[in-house]
Amino acid sequence: MTKRQLQQPARKAYPVLLQVCRSNQTISGDDIVNALISNGYPNEDVYKYTGPLIRIAQAENLITKTEKCVTSKRNRSSLQRVWKSLIWRGEQQ
Repeated sequence: MTKRQLQQPARKAYPVLLQVCRSNQTISGDDIVNALISNGYPNEDVYKYTGPLIRIAQAENLITKTEKCVTSKRNRSSLQRVWKSLIWRGEQQ
């Protein structure tokens, strides 16, 4: 973890990141955006936090890169990396 990542304003959304990683086997930026919105983060913060949260999750070994990409639900012209959660809790009964 770099000093910059530790001081990142997006760190305050870290609990939301953990929630997404624990509840989804694979995640994309859209999943993080949806979780931030549903947790009441303002739109201007949601889009600023998404990229840094993914970098933080990768640095802390919460997620790992896959070879798969999906079309963004927010911007259909761009592809998003699909990440595998390393802390996924499995299917909850």
